[in-house]
Amino acid sequence: MNDRQRKFARLVVGGQALGEAYNEAGYKAKGSSAYECASRLARNVKIKEYMDSIREKVEKKDIWSLEERHNMLRRVSDENEDKDPRVSIAAADQYNKLTGGYAPEKVDINQDIVITIGSNSD
Repeated sequence: MNDRQRKFARLVVGGQALGEAYNEAGYKAKGSSAYECASRLARNVKIKEYMDSIREKVEKKDIWSLEERHNMLRRVSDENEDKDPRVSIAAADQYNKLTGGYAPEKVDINQDIVITIGSNSD
């Protein structure tokens, strides 16, 4: 793969439209021609594999960061349990929110609703 192909792949994975990514990567085409050329390039086996490897790295990083947040909140809670229980409780609260440990809150609204259909003009 050359530099333009790698740049094109990174732009597409980053969410850029095919035609725009094609031109920004250094290829020359306009309008529907840019889209058609970009579409063909995106089907290239090596480019598809490169885009898949980028997506896989991004997914792993997202999973890692979520796991890291869990670990950090657990550590903060554990380390502050004896020193400052408020910090420990706040960390545990954030951890529970992050992991869906709370049931959704119910809000009851009791109000009359008036619906008028048509107009009262004579």
